[in-house]
Amino acid sequence: MPVPTWPWPPDELIERNGAAMCGMVGLCRVGGRTTEADRESVRRMNAAVLHRGPDETVHYDDECSSLGFQRLSLLAPADGRQPFVHREGEVVLMVNGEVYNHRELEERLRGRHTFATSSDCEVLLHGYLDEGLAFLERVRGMYSFALLDNRRRELVMGRDRFGIKPLYYHRDEQRVVFGSEIKSLFHEGRTPRRLDWHGALRDPALNLDLTLVSGRVNTWFEDIHVVPAAHTVTIDLDTGEETVRRYWDVDVAADLSDASEEEIVVAYRDLLESSVRDCLTADCEVGLLLSGGIDSAAVAAFSQGSGIHTFTALTGSTVVNGDAEYSHRTAAFAGLPNHQILFDTERVPSGDEWRALLWLLETPQASPEHFYKYQLHRFARATRPRLKAMMLGQASDEFNGGYSKKLSAGGGWAGFLSTLDDMARATYLREHPQLRPWYDPRHGDLLTPAVSGDVYRQFVRWKTHDIEQYNTWHEDRTAAGNSIEARVPFLDHRIVELTNGVPVEMRESLFWDKAILRRGLESVLPPDIVARPKVSFYYDDRGYNNQRAFVRMLCVDRRALLEDALSAPGAKELVDRDALWGVVTALQSDPSLASLEYVLAVVNLGLLENLVAELPSVSFDPHRVEVEEELVVDVWEESEAAIAERVFEAAPVGPATRMRLVGGLRFLSDSSAPDVRLLAVDGVVAYTFDDEESALWVDVLQSFRAETSADEVAGALGADPVRVLEMATTAHGEGLLEVSGQ
Repeated sequence: MPVPTWPWPPDELIERNGAAMCGMVGLCRVGGRTTEADRESVRRMNAAVLHRGPDETVHYDDECSSLGFQRLSLLAPADGRQPFVHREGEVVLMVNGEVYNHRELEERLRGRHTFATSSDCEVLLHGYLDEGLAFLERVRGMYSFALLDNRRRELVMGRDRFGIKPLYYHRDEQRVVFGSEIKSLFHEGRTPRRLDWHGALRDPALNLDLTLVSGRVNTWFEDIHVVPAAHTVTIDLDTGEETVRRYWDVDVAADLSDASEEEIVVAYRDLLESSVRDCLTADCEVGLLLSGGIDSAAVAAFSQGSGIHTFTALTGSTVVNGDAEYSHRTAAFAGLPNHQILFDTERVPSGDEWRALLWLLETPQASPEHFYKYQLHRFARATRPRLKAMMLGQASDEFNGGYSKKLSAGGGWAGFLSTLDDMARATYLREHPQLRPWYDPRHGDLLTPAVSGDVYRQFVRWKTHDIEQYNTWHEDRTAAGNSIEARVPFLDHRIVELTNGVPVEMRESLFWDKAILRRGLESVLPPDIVARPKVSFYYDDRGYNNQRAFVRMLCVDRRALLEDALSAPGAKELVDRDALWGVVTALQSDPSLASLEYVLAVVNLGLLENLVAELPSVSFDPHRVEVEEELVVDVWEESEAAIAERVFEAAPVGPATRMRLVGGLRFLSDSSAPDVRLLAVDGVVAYTFDDEESALWVDVLQSFRAETSADEVAGALGADPVRVLEMATTAHGEGLLEVSGQ
């Protein structure tokens, strides 16, 4: 069924729309009453999350609390206004998200409760009134909520089972402040604004230490707390006592002891189809980020007939690894429009773009993947104004064996389990470092094995933590930053409970290389799409096209982004400036090095510390029109040449290209270190050369004082012509050399 176009101009949105995916903030006094200053703080906080719900701004105040709500309408646009208020304020509820089984739950409650709206989220209010927090065990959906029970003088905050929808808080003895995004808390004025450098650098989520750590999610900022997934946090507003309660556990498993493999595969497929249909439900347009892998392809397959639009990143890397082509083919098979959004060779994020993305994400884990996803959402929202929800293929791998082949080191299922054993041991020794000498392979393990229990279940718990720390965090922000709700069909707890219940003896046959999903889709998708090997999102490209763009981002404007990051107090204390510059220089010559993620993590920490110190001004324009270009592709094979011309970078200089140094460059010597050479750009030292490789750089660059070519320089220096050409190409890209003729 074709998706209808807007029947009214955008400036009438606020009058006609309601809410579902939203932003919410609040301040509650402990043992006291709110003040006018508190209410003003909440209004600032609410403005900081305007992007999450630009359709309507609501404020609610009572004696001890002040609440703010930003509304984005997806269901019940006419009458879904929040907060939901029971009996003139006895209980007040704000919800961000969707309750997919709300009709079933409403039927249970209608005889005893009267519903004031047709919003799916109102059922949480009546469920709480009927059963208390135990009602959450019945709910299927994605949500975060803040509930004021003024009868009991309590603030209750909670999140869905996987933390798809965010909620953060800070508290002291006098008050509790909470919000959908961390930045909203900082606008309250009294909340501390301190980046936790040491906690961030120690966290395996950032330093990429492969250990099976689970535990609490890192918020990256001191004294900022996150309401844990599958938990509620209750704060007594008279005493300040805090109670944290878990209502679901990732180890919950369906009883499949009597089921055959085929029955399990069919049940998995049926639950996934049901979840996709839930995610398609909205009184607005829904889209799909189509990556080209089997996960988003499955969502597309179960969306046949819906007419939803799909969106794909068209980059050098997604062309090389096949993602772009398979997205096009999958959409064509499913009968869904596919938009190939072009990121050509000149598309390098500016420093301001990266800072804005980082401030939106609020995490040092920001990476190229998130930039591309943000731009896809931005394109979708600008070109499809009625689109307010986007489905994703995220969180499939974590529960159906998506990482088994990658972690097997070529050793099949046994190799995968062996890797998990190694990771479990590393986790144990991380937690008990004093015991490390007793597990040294040089003299054998002298103590009982460090690994015990079901190591596969440990792996799943780790990946569940990873989902909350990384996946749902950035998926929420990249979508919400464009006033879009991210929907994740694979994070239906019924699906996860089913995979948890797969008997141990069936794990290899169902979880090796995602067999449970591939077998379930055999009757739904063409064989080549079903069998397509897993590739890393936006990566798996020997030309490292995407990496090159982000190395260039770090180097443009005389490495201004690096300088900004290094100016942060924590960076001055902890980061080796010369080493960081050296790694970036090496990346320019060889973007295949595995250090870009580490460099970005350190740079992001420095930038975040500076951003939080200044609090960027709140500016949100829901009608932005400047977006990436779409490259229309009708038949892939007929468009390949045009695609290649746009996404693959031709060598800007060749071995015979004549070049010279640009003006304003000057080589200097350091009297205290005679082996060190410096290069000043417009009077400012921008490059340090202090090793054997750097000495060649100096010789090569100085050879271009007069007009010459890379071949001529290589001959004069007796150096490798290929290496000299690489250096000349890098220097040209950084603006140190200019082409003077052929």
